[in-house]
Amino acid sequence: MNDPHVVKITYQLKTVLDDVFQDTDSFKFENDSFKLYFEEQKLIVEMIDHYDNVAAARKTIDIFLRSWEINDALIVGRREFWFEFDYAELIDRNPAPPGSPNILKMTASSINVFVEGEQIVKSRKNLPQPPVIFQASPDVESLWHRYQGYLIEREPLLSMAYFCLTLVENIMGGRKNASKNFKISQSVFNNIGRLTSNRGTEKNARKIHKESTKTLLNSVEVIWIEKAVKLMIQRVGEMKSICSLSMITMDDLPPLGE
Repeated sequence: MNDPHVVKITYQLKTVLDDVFQDTDSFKFENDSFKLYFEEQKLIVEMIDHYDNVAAARKTIDIFLRSWEINDALIVGRREFWFEFDYAELIDRNPAPPGSPNILKMTASSINVFVEGEQIVKSRKNLPQPPVIFQASPDVESLWHRYQGYLIEREPLLSMAYFCLTLVENIMGGRKNASKNFKISQSVFNNIGRLTSNRGTEKNARKIHKESTKTLLNSVEVIWIEKAVKLMIQRVGEMKSICSLSMITMDDLPPLGE
């Protein structure tokens, strides 16, 4: 091709249950770079920006779609949908005369797809809108990977939560800077650190030391930690718009009951 241009990229919508998001015909989304709509349960990404190869176009689109998946999972508590690359269409904007533009279709035959563990969810009719400011950065991916590992019982809650806490702190060079730059109060960080360091038995504690209580988390504390970790992940994904966001405080979390 003399002047290749990616016209469309098609993804298969995958859901945990067959009856989730059946009503996709009315879904429409558009920004300055692309348009989204569905045809026969497949997501069509119609490119506005110019890309001369599929890999470059997918780098942009895949981050957008991954942000969409993770953002919704953080809201509802479980991942309910994801997208798998199907094929892409390219045209030659400067074909050799006298023919019309050539269309090249590239499929996903060599694409490796990672499918996370299934979860039980309730049916939802409408697909949620993509997030406005949340972006699945590499740090968000790391945090979500560990949280997802906890959801599918691959990792204990305490070790997962402590990892997420320390990663968020290390991004900004310490707890104080993380509190300031991510707009998460230090009391939230302090309570995550306290619970993950002092609770748990020999079977599930993150560590055992002289201040360890060797007691299990109660149900209130479990819910509190889950919510706090999800808020941290959400805030890391919102970093580019941090100036417009308010501080996350203990009031944004369930009562800890202490």
